[in-house]
Amino acid sequence: MVRSLLGGATDYSHQSLDDIVDDLLAEARNAEAFVQKIEEGITRSKESGYWDSKVPYDVRSCIVYALRHYQTTIREVADIIADFEVEIQKHHCKRIGRIASTADEINRRIGRIWHNAFENKEYGKEDYHIVETVYADTRDMAVNLLDFGNVAARLEDYVGKKRRVKRSPWSSGSFYLLVVVVLLFALAFLAKWVSYAMVPLLVIGAILLFGIVGAFQLRNDNRLREENFLKLVFIVYKRLNLLRSWKDDV
Repeated sequence: MVRSLLGGATDYSHQSLDDIVDDLLAEARNAEAFVQKIEEGITRSKESGYWDSKVPYDVRSCIVYALRHYQTTIREVADIIADFEVEIQKHHCKRIGRIASTADEINRRIGRIWHNAFENKEYGKEDYHIVETVYADTRDMAVNLLDFGNVAARLEDYVGKKRRVKRSPWSSGSFYLLVVVVLLFALAFLAKWVSYAMVPLLVIGAILLFGIVGAFQLRNDNRLREENFLKLVFIVYKRLNLLRSWKDDV
């Protein structure tokens, strides 16, 4: 949806549940980009020695605290949206509202600290510009999260409701049953044309590939985080490479 230019002023009173979910996911992705950019800026500043020698402790502490909050927000959004498939509950509204209230605290606190504690601002220097960008990004992300307060208020209207999610393939069950049947027929056919030593390889390979299909469905249903999904795919492909090596030895 179109966001207000003022932090925390976006009107969610007319938003559907699907619209709210889309906005939460979009903001989580936005937070990931901000976190990466902020961390890269801090790393560059540390490498030059400027971060530890010139940036006041209170400024550094506030930025690190904000980073932890943004990382927690990313995880919270993923967990809350996954819970929506079961039922939207009161604690979901409280958790989203708490994200906004903490962001408001960060926005106010970092502004005060930056202007009061950071007295020796070296305008024009590259090292200072890097830190200033980190500060601006940290505060901008906090302002972005202020709208979560309005999201929480609107979500109160949906407490007790279950979000309808398009599950496909075929409600997660029939499709997998068909895949198993097809694989069994394919294995039975191939067993007639390959040596008996190859049959165990075919069976194991089919099981691994079936696991990949299941992982894709879990990822589609938001029941498997992207990080874990990629790890699972990587593990399966490693196993397939091992099978290829075994085949060469057979």
